[in-house]
Amino acid sequence: MTLTPRRLFVTLVLMALVGTSPVSAQVFGTFTWQMQPYCNLVTLTLTQVPGGYTIDGSDNQCGAAKVGGAGGMALINPDGTVGLEFTVVTAPAGKAVHVSASLSPATGSGPWNDSVGNSGTLALGAPGSGSPRPLPASGVSAATITAAELAPGAVTGAAVADASLTMIDMANGPRLLGAPPTNQVKLTTSDTVYDTVTVTAPSAGKVLVVSSGVFWFNDSSTIVEYPSCSLTTGTVQNAAVMTRSSDFGATNNQQFASWHLSHVFAVPAPGPFTMNLVCNVFNPTNTLMPPAQMSALFVAQ
Repeated sequence: MTLTPRRLFVTLVLMALVGTSPVSAQVFGTFTWQMQPYCNLVTLTLTQVPGGYTIDGSDNQCGAAKVGGAGGMALINPDGTVGLEFTVVTAPAGKAVHVSASLSPATGSGPWNDSVGNSGTLALGAPGSGSPRPLPASGVSAATITAAELAPGAVTGAAVADASLTMIDMANGPRLLGAPPTNQVKLTTSDTVYDTVTVTAPSAGKVLVVSSGVFWFNDSSTIVEYPSCSLTTGTVQNAAVMTRSSDFGATNNQQFASWHLSHVFAVPAPGPFTMNLVCNVFNPTNTLMPPAQMSALFVAQ
């Protein structure tokens, strides 16, 4: 009696379950599966060896001019399914794809998954139809490489092609942040944090902070006013990054003075990095500070 592929497969599984153990390699049979829903047909020869069961063969790559080599192991899982674990080396690209399948011992078919995110049913004896199994250009599935696979500092500018990354690609960490407008305040002689912005840096780097606003001298006195603002990481003004203005003692109630500040801060390590706009006025008159703008741009090293 001629055995169908399914019956032959079941017979071989039963032989494995009863513990047939040859002294030397013994070929059990050659079988063909379709990697549904794709048209790829994998033809594998099962050979029993002293250490277990090997599988060797090819992937027809849906009838392409070149076939891909395949090889791996077959095993009996504790749950009674037959596991096929093999690697297909595609031709002519030479990229390896790892495949894992769990087959029913009664039908010889079952679900499969591969290392680039494809999946389906490994169907014993199916004729093959559909489109070819897709393979990413890089040979790895999307989102496969994460921080767990990368040591700190492993990827530098030398490993990245010019213009290959955009702001969209770098959305994993804050790059541009703006502080919300604050209410109008009356300046005092004490240093006061008027506005603040915090960047959660994904790495060490630099951050450019810019801020702009207006001093409003609306008093009617002749006292000279000296309002000032500074960008700093603390709560006391930094004289190296400061703007200062004066009304020269004028009594014009609608006198304004616009100002602008910018500074590049070094970010030593990943994590929150806070920058403040600290302001005061030398004479405690009636100088007002309308809402100002403050923003920060982070650039990794």
